[in-house]
Amino acid sequence: MNLGPHSIISILHNAYYCRHYHQQDLNQTNQDDPHYVSLRARAKDEGDKMASCFEESTRAYTSGDKAGAKTLSNEGKGHKAMMEQLNAEASAWVYASESYGFSNR
Repeated sequence: MNLGPHSIISILHNAYYCRHYHQQDLNQTNQDDPHYVSLRARAKDEGDKMASCFEESTRAYTSGDKAGAKTLSNEGKGHKAMMEQLNAEASAWVYASESYGFSNR
């Protein structure tokens, strides 16, 4: 079978859109899963805390409180690490639900 350039482009185009819509379906499916929603909400909360700590750290540093800035910066780094861990768990949850077909519903 001889495929011309337009056929190859068409095949790649279809593969991209199939994968794209499949991922949207997975995201929609997991949006209803309480465990997944909880992980993402907790990650967002940690991200908000991280941003707040880094903003406060910057204010403390510019006002001359270098020790306070360092403490707030370290606290922000802790929130960042927790946010990344929770997002990784949520991603693993999506992967597992896709690969192994499980769901808590």
